[in-house]
Amino acid sequence: MTALVVVICLALAIMAQRFVYNRFWNRNLNVEMSFSEKTAAEGSTVVLREVLSNAKILPLPWVAVKFQVSKYLEFVDRSNSKITDDYYRNDLFSVMMYQKITRRLPFVCAKRGYYTVKSLEVVSGNILMNAKFADRFDCRAALTVYPSPVPLDGLEAVFTRLLGSVLTKRFIHPDPFEFKGIREYQPYDSFRSINFKATAKTGGLMVNVNDYTVSQQVILMLNFDRYQDWLHEDLDEQAIRLAAALAERFVTEGVPVRFITNGADVITGRASELPEGSGAGHLANIFELLARIDLKKDPALFSNILAGTALAHKAEPLYLLISTYHKKDLTDAFAELEGLGAQSMWVLPFAHDTFVEIPAAMENKIVRWEAGV
Repeated sequence: MTALVVVICLALAIMAQRFVYNRFWNRNLNVEMSFSEKTAAEGSTVVLREVLSNAKILPLPWVAVKFQVSKYLEFVDRSNSKITDDYYRNDLFSVMMYQKITRRLPFVCAKRGYYTVKSLEVVSGNILMNAKFADRFDCRAALTVYPSPVPLDGLEAVFTRLLGSVLTKRFIHPDPFEFKGIREYQPYDSFRSINFKATAKTGGLMVNVNDYTVSQQVILMLNFDRYQDWLHEDLDEQAIRLAAALAERFVTEGVPVRFITNGADVITGRASELPEGSGAGHLANIFELLARIDLKKDPALFSNILAGTALAHKAEPLYLLISTYHKKDLTDAFAELEGLGAQSMWVLPFAHDTFVEIPAAMENKIVRWEAGV
């Protein structure tokens, strides 16, 4: 009889613990994933923080935290993981009552992009390990990896010429809000520039002298039109790094830059555009858009974008196009810029040992750049 009671009690205990764990295992259990940085550059090291907390009296003898991220985040510790089209990791924990465990997983940003934790699942069991439970957790961790600007080897002369053109026009339009000084009146001065207070003091006509502002912007355009279904991802990535380098150089020189691309944004799914701007904040915004370009999505037709941009701005800006695609629809649209009297230049990246044929009429406007891929 005693043995029967023991067996019954044991069976009841097993059922009870199974019931308790089944009902309460994930109560006050929380898993958080976060990146140590919001933005990083290609080649830099970032840390993914994995935090597991169990804020209840019920211990969890084993907890498996499974998550999936891009394979372009190259983790230093590759144990408990596998890499196929993505990086899959399965970390095992033992978490007691009211315990919090934090793990730091460093990785190298191997490629520019916008990265999230794609899935986060937790699997656990009871004390006797005769039952398994699973739950999914939301994760909003995101990391933007900026492209690494390429050296402007072979393009320094072109950049210097473009920059010289922009800086020459820097001194055409005076800024009425930037006061520089007072001087004597000259026949070409406008009536509005006369300083009557200074004129009364000196007895001769005196005018205000205003400082000058940058009157010309650069419209930096990045095109991803394709030849049928052909996708040369390495070459396109180099084009993105070139755009980053040129934007950085112009902004460093104080030249306002407007950025346009037909590359689909990984978040919005649409082509991207940034209005004219300058300074470190504006450059960071350009780099962020470059990071979020999804080359696997079909781009918008760039000749239409180019035509609309030209009509809107007429001949004021300097147009700088980066495009590996150079079929007739685009060369015709680009040639229309000259018809408007606009300054324009086209940088055409190409792979080593690749022949690039350019229409004779465009030879003075298109600069070939070997992208080193």
